[in-house]
Amino acid sequence: MKISAIKKRILYVATFLLVLLSLIIPKAVNANMSGSHIGESIGEPTGDFRNLGIVWEKLNFDLRPLKDLRESTVTAIYQIRNDGEEIPVELLFVSPGIKTSSVTIDGKAIAAEAVTIEELPPTWRSPYQLPTSDGGSIKYFPSLSSNTALKFKPTIEPGEHQIQVKYVVEPSSYKYSIYKDYKVIYILAPAKDWAFFKRLEVEIKIPEKWKAATSLPMKRTGNILKAAFNKIPADNLTIATSPHLPWYLNSIISLTPVVFYIGGLIAARYIGIATTRKIDELVVRLLIGLFVAVPLGIAAFCVLVIIGFSLRNIFSNLLLQKIHIGNAYASTKIVSFLYLGVFISGLFAFITAIRKKPNRNVET
Repeated sequence: MKISAIKKRILYVATFLLVLLSLIIPKAVNANMSGSHIGESIGEPTGDFRNLGIVWEKLNFDLRPLKDLRESTVTAIYQIRNDGEEIPVELLFVSPGIKTSSVTIDGKAIAAEAVTIEELPPTWRSPYQLPTSDGGSIKYFPSLSSNTALKFKPTIEPGEHQIQVKYVVEPSSYKYSIYKDYKVIYILAPAKDWAFFKRLEVEIKIPEKWKAATSLPMKRTGNILKAAFNKIPADNLTIATSPHLPWYLNSIISLTPVVFYIGGLIAARYIGIATTRKIDELVVRLLIGLFVAVPLGIAAFCVLVIIGFSLRNIFSNLLLQKIHIGNAYASTKIVSFLYLGVFISGLFAFITAIRKKPNRNVET
């Protein structure tokens, strides 16, 4: 059999394996693309508010404690109006993300009862996509394992009254980037159940110099984001924020393993060349390529990749804020690329090992 025919068959097999990997790897990657997170959604109270309306609502998010990885505070102030007679109201806050909370009406505290509900109210619409602090978006997979709620039963007299609700919440944390991306998901849809809703003012305070993105248009001044709406602008408001990462640090952390990854592939190629440099017999080159060049090429690739990720880890601990480091080395995406690199490095070593080297001796 001619050498060219053997090469063609090897290339056909390699192409088939690459196509097979391209079909398998995306499924493995997509299975865990949501990333790990902590915390749940919070939102507006639900209930029967047909006889009550909201003159204005001020919604304040204080996320500044995130700088020290502490819980955040959400304060909602409602100016409501009862145009009818005195009426008992049941306020149900379906908010599993709440750690502690308090409710006052006209400055007087109201007792709360913790309850568990079998299913979420129809107005509790979680978003399908969440913004990321760098301007992108990811899919949202809410946890519905525990539908806990807080129940308040105030009596609302005729006229205007002020209700203040204060939560302590733990924002979700996603680890798909070098720094964790923290998110607060606030469900606005239940506010549509009030008899009328005239104005919503939102203020978000984030740690100084942090990145931020929201699902609603907001104006940023310093570390404060503000917006005002004359109606309920959407079913939910999502806030994403993370520490600012200078471009040069991002380059160092991101490119270090990439450089060693590519270096590992190049090393595998040169190992294949070196192992059969002085061998002419095809069968011998095939055996050496399969049992010597391939293992050595894969080993060289793995060693260089380990060095690259070790240096990345060292640089991360030296240059970054440790408590906010997020990118998990054992993520499915990274592991998939490592498997692909192992395959390609072995393939490079094998092909270069069996390829006949040109005769450098020149007859005179």
